[in-house]
Amino acid sequence: MGHTELFLLLPIYVEASGQPGYLKRIDVLEKDDYQVYIDGINKVKAFFCYENFNGYYDSKNAKDFMIPIDVLSDSYPKVSVLLRKAMLNWGSDWRRLKTIAEDDEVSYFGETIREDTMCEVANRQALDSESSFLIVDCDAFAHKAEKRDVEFNGNPMVLNTCEIKESKLANWFANNRSPVRVFHLNPKHGEYGKSAHPNNKGDEVSLLLCSKEMASELLANAVGEDEACRTLYNYDVENACFIEFKGEGRNAFHGFHVKEELVKARIPADVIKKIELLLKK
Repeated sequence: MGHTELFLLLPIYVEASGQPGYLKRIDVLEKDDYQVYIDGINKVKAFFCYENFNGYYDSKNAKDFMIPIDVLSDSYPKVSVLLRKAMLNWGSDWRRLKTIAEDDEVSYFGETIREDTMCEVANRQALDSESSFLIVDCDAFAHKAEKRDVEFNGNPMVLNTCEIKESKLANWFANNRSPVRVFHLNPKHGEYGKSAHPNNKGDEVSLLLCSKEMASELLANAVGEDEACRTLYNYDVENACFIEFKGEGRNAFHGFHVKEELVKARIPADVIKKIELLLKK
């Protein structure tokens, strides 16, 4: 079964050497500016706690981002520690688990690149067609793009990149996560608000107000509150109602709409905030 891997990439200090030309160069930043990067990484990791992905960072890339921080450590007493914690919170250093060989190379805008995140992602993508791979752009690229045409060892390939923004990443997950979420229509809840079982051990049965096709679309964008990911939620704009999805195992879910008077009791406040943020995109 396929899986999903996200590779975090940062810009680099302008005086860093041995890094490819596609990376954005930055000068010495204020402490608060470095904090923006740290908070952004932690915020996105916390937001997508319900997504089952393997996170990676590049220790060489992170080191070259932190050159001013390490050199001027007295000016940045906590930034270095906090940034390293953010990296570890995101995932593992891919260089400890690298799949590329010394002669593997990516050609991008005429530049030959070796021993780089692009090379590692390209090789994993070539080896595993069932899984999904994404480079998460933490203001790392000199120009923005969602798809980057490269050649890996002479073979054309498209690498996916996405800015480190909740709305854009949520859209990428909805269309690219592996394995995909599967919606199962449970006859107990009916469809289009009809044909539900009349009772559930004496309790009122919640209805599915939309079609199973629409429920499947809503499931793709649904969010959760923890890694267990047993229950997901979304907001059905057409029916002006929240919808709840219950996990059945193996990434399969059934769902039903939640009556307004039950929203506070059934849906965590943090989840509602996530949904509201995505609706504002």
